[in-house]
Amino acid sequence: MKITPVRKIGPVSTPVHPDAFRSGKGTRMVDLLTGVVAIAVSGALGVAGERAARRRKRAFWDHYGTYEGFRRQVDEDKVRAVRGARGDVAAIKAVRGDHPLASLVVAKRYVQEL
Repeated sequence: MKITPVRKIGPVSTPVHPDAFRSGKGTRMVDLLTGVVAIAVSGALGVAGERAARRRKRAFWDHYGTYEGFRRQVDEDKVRAVRGARGDVAAIKAVRGDHPLASLVVAKRYVQEL
């Protein structure tokens, strides 16, 4: 009589075929293709993200010219009021809400310099 290996899954033991844990050529090919697809998708998303960031940065500088140009257009009293009532994060969100071309870094810098 042949004994079937048992794999314990939780409180119940389930008989498992002896070849179930062997890796065949087909599974290696699937793993390779999955890896290649994952790397390609990651690379494409990285390139698209970099392009979008460059485009946003260019749009900011085209619109405001300089950081000082940006500072002149922000309603300082409104940002101070939001900062005093709800904190820095809410003030940064208010700046970005009023000036969508401003990056998170620029908005944070503005709020910190108040």
